[in-house]
Amino acid sequence: MVVAQTREIAADAAELVTVAYEELPPVVDAEAALADTAPQLHDNVPGNHIGVFRMKGGNYEDALKQADRVVSIRLVNQRLIPSPLEPRACARTSTRSMSV
Repeated sequence: MVVAQTREIAADAAELVTVAYEELPPVVDAEAALADTAPQLHDNVPGNHIGVFRMKGGNYEDALKQADRVVSIRLVNQRLIPSPLEPRACARTSTRSMSV
């Protein structure tokens, strides 16, 4: 970004700006980012692993032993979190009738 008193001075100064880029290896897959060979994305997130979410509610091992069938599935989700723009709301309208 260049800040100057006039547009002309800013344009001249912008021509003097030199940018040096360091090419880094890409990590485009969440599983690949967790691999031992993956580049470290952020210094404060060791191994690119931010945390574990655990839920309580029973004994998994016992349930697994008692199950008639065990189904395994691998799901891959994109990193998008779509959020609707329309709000979930309602409006109260008058119950009185109007005559025209």
